[in-house]
Amino acid sequence: MKRLIVLLTVICLVFCGCVRTGERDSLDFISTMAKYGYECVVEEVSSGEETRESCYVSGFKISLFSNSDYKLYRLSVTYSGKGGKDYIDLARAAVMSMCLYSENQTSAVLETLGINETLPDSTKGVARCETGEFFFSFTCDNAGGMLVIDSLRLNPTQPATVTVRTTVPSPEKAETTL
Repeated sequence: MKRLIVLLTVICLVFCGCVRTGERDSLDFISTMAKYGYECVVEEVSSGEETRESCYVSGFKISLFSNSDYKLYRLSVTYSGKGGKDYIDLARAAVMSMCLYSENQTSAVLETLGINETLPDSTKGVARCETGEFFFSFTCDNAGGMLVIDSLRLNPTQPATVTVRTTVPSPEKAETTL
């Protein structure tokens, strides 16, 4: 009888120890992106209290930001120049992979941000929207654009920020923060 109780306790501990907290990490994101046909091989990693991993997919940069518990709290998808339909498809897959949204939910978010069938030439600032669990921001101009997704559960006090750096055609360099 004691052996049976010990065995059941060990089995419970093993299975309970494998239960996830429900928050996604970068491996969850990368494996979900693979299901949508995008291979994301991490090329850059910086570490400290937080970890930033970056990969390039079809010429676009995806940056994954994880907290000290390795939970994904921010994601950005960046393009230079003209993004086009390939960027829209990648952004759609990124939203569905990070947020686990359906196609309809993802379309509603992207339409709110102004990312429809085509990308706008310029957002003239930062387009923002918020769902119950995520904060989305998107900005673009003739130099490129960026979509940022913040988890409000893991990063509730910091709104998404998007910085666009451009060089003006003069000896001086300018930095524009939107």
